[in-house]
Amino acid sequence: MYLIEIICEYSFDDKLLMEYSAGFEAIFQKGLEDENIQVKVSAFKTLTVFLSSITKLELVMKFSSVLNILLHKSIELIKFDQESGITTLESLNELIEIHPKFVKPILNDMLTIYVEIM
Repeated sequence: MYLIEIICEYSFDDKLLMEYSAGFEAIFQKGLEDENIQVKVSAFKTLTVFLSSITKLELVMKFSSVLNILLHKSIELIKFDQESGITTLESLNELIEIHPKFVKPILNDMLTIYVEIM
């Protein structure tokens, strides 16, 4: 997963990110469904890096279908343990800072759930 993070952040432009997005999505989905919590955390972080790496809002909005996955997986990872929770929240925070309009549809749900968790 780390290699994909590096590729997304430093090597690919929007055109390449979109060209290979289906393959990346399959990898993210498989990682998020893995039994190993570290794999899930890595997949979550890599997914947020992938989305953050897309510079044009109209392109990142094409991935709005992953918002509910991000919401539900973030809850699962935060509840698991402190280290997983911190990594998850940092990754999500970075995505929110870069693409606030992308995350806006789930923001109220996120805040409500996070208040309940805390």
